[in-house]
Amino acid sequence: MFPLSQAQHAQFLYGPRAAAYDSTWHAAHARDFVKHASLQQGQHVLDLACGTGLVSIPAAGAVGPKGSVTGVGITSEMLEIAKKKAREDARCKGVVIRFLQHDITDLDILEGKVLTKGKSGYDCITCASALPLLEGPGRAMKQWAKFLKMGGRMVIDVPTERSQIPGLVYEQSVAAVGVVVPFGRLRMKGKEWLETLMKEAGMEVERSFVASGYGSASIYEKEQAGDLFDRWVEGPVGAMVGGISNDVQKRAKAREFFMKAFARRAGAEGKVKEEEGFYIVVGRKV
Repeated sequence: MFPLSQAQHAQFLYGPRAAAYDSTWHAAHARDFVKHASLQQGQHVLDLACGTGLVSIPAAGAVGPKGSVTGVGITSEMLEIAKKKAREDARCKGVVIRFLQHDITDLDILEGKVLTKGKSGYDCITCASALPLLEGPGRAMKQWAKFLKMGGRMVIDVPTERSQIPGLVYEQSVAAVGVVVPFGRLRMKGKEWLETLMKEAGMEVERSFVASGYGSASIYEKEQAGDLFDRWVEGPVGAMVGGISNDVQKRAKAREFFMKAFARRAGAEGKVKEEEGFYIVVGRKV
């Protein structure tokens, strides 16, 4: 168990990022995410980890006035932005759109109050750029599937191995010295792994593919490894990983691991190339 809950971790990480979030590559990814969902007029959408509404707002435009969108997220700063956008964006005009502050891994408590299941459930559930933050992604997906109508879709993603490389190597490094990061890129084994979770949640995999090319590709020099490690240790993720920034021995060992792992990735060229991309899996409830 971690000192903070999953929901508290999300608030800690994303609250400070809320104001600038829409100006990142997440905006383009969210627009594509709505296309992947193949939404139709009159459908009802449940957008989990909705953040600033990057998926919710265009989804409202897709389902129209006869449809609805319910966004659920935990970060108060992001939800305030989402609500403001919903009031001002023309795509939301006449559409029932609401945002709830709640832990997306504990939706059952909302059943019959603000969320519905079964025949009265949702035509589509989306969860973009959030699965690595969950301690039990498979368990969460099984719970989410209960809120889908039969034949309803679920659209989920996880980062590819070429995405967010310094963060992934950092997680590997602190794990090598016995420290656990409270979220799980290390547990996520790619498209086939996500397909398996979808099937275990009672879904039939309709499509699975890679979506990439978001933002500018980053190139890191091998010599940057030490600075990158220090930046992660002193940043918000490092603050959540108890003790490593203040434990001289563990920090030194993790730093050494990071630099060696980064050098292996850099190879003879001495460069690590990063490109934001995602494995996308679309499932249908059967």
